[in-house]
Amino acid sequence: MTSREHFAHYECIKVFSEADFTEDLKVIDVPVLVMHGSDDQVVPIGDSASCR
Repeated sequence: MTSREHFAHYECIKVFSEADFTEDLKVIDVPVLVMHGSDDQVVPIGDSASCR
């Protein structure tokens, strides 16, 4: 991977980690299947919010 690709990967993760979609998610009014892997290293299950 080139340094440019590393930078792009870092920036993507940085922006994703700083985004708060809470208000956007409140308007969803249909059933949603949420899948979260136990080996997620970007947002570990223990650090994610409850969906209830």
